[in-house]
Amino acid sequence: MYSPLSASVYSSSKKRTLQSSSGTSPHLATLQRSRLTPLPANTRAKDPLLHEKMRQDAQTISFLKQRLVLLEREVSASTKHRHMTEKQIAQLSLETQRLQGEKTQQQARIDELDKTVLRQRHEYDKLAARYAAVYANLQKLVDQQQNPSDNSAQQSALQALVRENQDFLRKLRVLEARHAEDKALTSNQEKKIKRLKAEIEALKHMHDAKNHEDDLDESSSDTDQVSRLTRPKKRADSDVNYGGRPNSASTASITSSTPRRAGSPVRVQVVQNTALGTAGHLVTAEAYQYIDPNILKVLEKVDSQFSITNAINLSVVLKKWLNSCVHVVCSTHLPTVLQTLLKRMCELMHCEHVALFTVDYAARKLVATSSERGPERWELPLDKGISGYAARHNVLCNVPCANDDPRFFSSTDSITNTTSREVLALPIVHELQLYLEAHLAGAGDSNRTKVNGHGVFAVLRAWNTTHQKPFSPNDQILGSLLAIQAGIILRQTAVTKTLQKINHKTHQILQMPSEIITKASLVAVAQNELGECLGIKQLRIFIFDAAAHKLWHAGEQLPHDTGDGSTQTLVRRYVSAQASLCALLLRSDATAMILTEPSAQTAFNDTVDIPGGARGLYLVPILSPWGNGALPFGVVQVARVAKARLSASPFALT
Repeated sequence: MYSPLSASVYSSSKKRTLQSSSGTSPHLATLQRSRLTPLPANTRAKDPLLHEKMRQDAQTISFLKQRLVLLEREVSASTKHRHMTEKQIAQLSLETQRLQGEKTQQQARIDELDKTVLRQRHEYDKLAARYAAVYANLQKLVDQQQNPSDNSAQQSALQALVRENQDFLRKLRVLEARHAEDKALTSNQEKKIKRLKAEIEALKHMHDAKNHEDDLDESSSDTDQVSRLTRPKKRADSDVNYGGRPNSASTASITSSTPRRAGSPVRVQVVQNTALGTAGHLVTAEAYQYIDPNILKVLEKVDSQFSITNAINLSVVLKKWLNSCVHVVCSTHLPTVLQTLLKRMCELMHCEHVALFTVDYAARKLVATSSERGPERWELPLDKGISGYAARHNVLCNVPCANDDPRFFSSTDSITNTTSREVLALPIVHELQLYLEAHLAGAGDSNRTKVNGHGVFAVLRAWNTTHQKPFSPNDQILGSLLAIQAGIILRQTAVTKTLQKINHKTHQILQMPSEIITKASLVAVAQNELGECLGIKQLRIFIFDAAAHKLWHAGEQLPHDTGDGSTQTLVRRYVSAQASLCALLLRSDATAMILTEPSAQTAFNDTVDIPGGARGLYLVPILSPWGNGALPFGVVQVARVAKARLSASPFALT
């Protein structure tokens, strides 16, 4: 059966067979196959199998397109769901942080409530003990009233005891009156005896000094000039050896007011020994080295009440205080220094406990900073207690018995875990604050609330002496000096903390420009504003990220679901620092430059850099306002499109 299609197929196969048998190259056979006669145009329409296959392919393609559309919708839906999930996670994280803060506040409140409950429990225990004692007494009275047979006998016994008690009270009052009279008489007699002793000692000192001076005058007249020249050297040696320190000419005039010659070394030693021996019942010989000899002489002659004893004892205490001040500064750590100071204060004032409180006028309380045992966090009310009274009124309070004083706050013992007996409260005043408040009050500032009218910012509290006696006036003076030293330490620490805060804030201010420029929205706004000011659309601001050593500029990016007409979002487009024209200005001494042909530069990147205008391209570095020699924050690229003359500023068109 003959057809044109079969004939063509037969002829072409026959040609291939002949060419392969004749040794023709395969390339030539391929070239000839490409030049075969094409099939007729109506062949595809007449072949039903081919038509069916094409129809099936078209259906498959349409089905795949529909599937692709569905997949794209699912991807967009999953993207939206992911964004919503991220927003929910961010909200949940914020809520978690807020809950953490509330948890911290609640924990602080719980701690305060625990302290309050503990304090109230101590008070309840005390009240329970009192109520138990009262109940026991009431029970005894009830038991006595339940026995009517013994009531008459008990009443008679009680009446007899009452009469005897009244007699004893009358006798006691008489004895107390006699004791008061005897005590006053004894004190007067003691004062007279002390006055007589002082006069006798002064006369004895003067008599001994006069006798020694007469003896020395007689002996000096019998000696020659050589012995008189050698005596001053011996005197100097004896002065140096006595007490381990040199004595001046005023030392020899302790007990004598008559003039003496320079060549009397023996008189100095003898008179001094006499003074030490006769005054031995007042103070020890060691204490005489802490007071000036002239003052000692005046006090011995004038003071009849023996205040010299207190003066010498005070000088000894002050000498010890001066020695302790040298050893207090043992560390730069505030709690260690305060603990060392308070321990030394316990030794000097002979007390068991010392604590330093700071005054918080806003919260109306005293907060303990440290004690002799270390750092403390005691809190006492400012409106109660002896320490609060001293802080409010700027008054030194020396209480011999704390329980008998109406200002005593009983909860202080439970807070400090001690029992208060003798209490000494010393207010510490800041004179600068007092001056400022007085100055503001004098200026007529009536709207200002007066928080502290005395300038007290801390209180030093010492209690419970080791000798079971009240604090003496010398203890008050020594405590005042130590309180001043503690106040200086507190103020210096406060100034140091303030300087540290100022340095931290200054560092934050210096770091502010580098943090501000990392905001993509701010860079985009600045870029638009600069373009409007210059009237140039081809402008781009690049920011240098020193951590990643890359440059980025603000770009726009469409969201994934572009079908709903969403707005574009700002993103950072990063590029390597050396893959742009900006690399020409990434140095500390960078200055603005003009590139007439930016595309001819080797560092030009057509995907990032601006190609430039008709007159080239401006490159301007963004330098630090403080000029600290660091790398630029970024680079600005501006196309030169206007025919203008460049003035002193790269952007000033004239």
